[in-house]
Amino acid sequence: MTEELQKVIAIVREAGRILLDFRKQGFDVEWKADNSPVTQADKKANAFIVESLSRISPATPVIAEESTAPSYQARKSWDNFWLVDPLDGTKEFVRGSDEFTVNVARIERGVPVVGVIYAPVPDTLYYASQRGGSWKVAEGGTPDRLLRKDTRTPYRVVLSRSHPSPLDDEFLNTLRVRGVVRAGSSLK
Repeated sequence: MTEELQKVIAIVREAGRILLDFRKQGFDVEWKADNSPVTQADKKANAFIVESLSRISPATPVIAEESTAPSYQARKSWDNFWLVDPLDGTKEFVRGSDEFTVNVARIERGVPVVGVIYAPVPDTLYYASQRGGSWKVAEGGTPDRLLRKDTRTPYRVVLSRSHPSPLDDEFLNTLRVRGVVRAGSSLK
């Protein structure tokens, strides 16, 4: 595991602790222009992650969900940037569900080269890097390598719990499906 990935994992875990602290204390919910919720937890975790990434990699710009995005004119010349969702599954978080995550990825020339997803409840971490493979660490245990599944078998489909669509069934009818699971956040 690279030093960069180790640092990102530490940042994401700390952001998860920030979210859990807000969950214990309580929080207010605001609504964005697109009618999606945002909480103080989103904003605090966002600020922590952006500041931390800027310290470990000062020359790499950050696009974060709860920060103002730079213009396309500025972004189109970027070869490398961080992509952050400090609280994926805000609706689930607001409802009191455990299906929320902290997500950070580094993108190079349009390709994700490092990715970390952390589910604070139940303390499960997923991470991957271009040369290091994909891994899962459950509840502080040891890393388990995630292997590719045989794509010849029928699909298990995971759909959003918070954003159902009438097109879901239409799409599912085109696949060999062995099961459907609804979940929140990037846990899908």
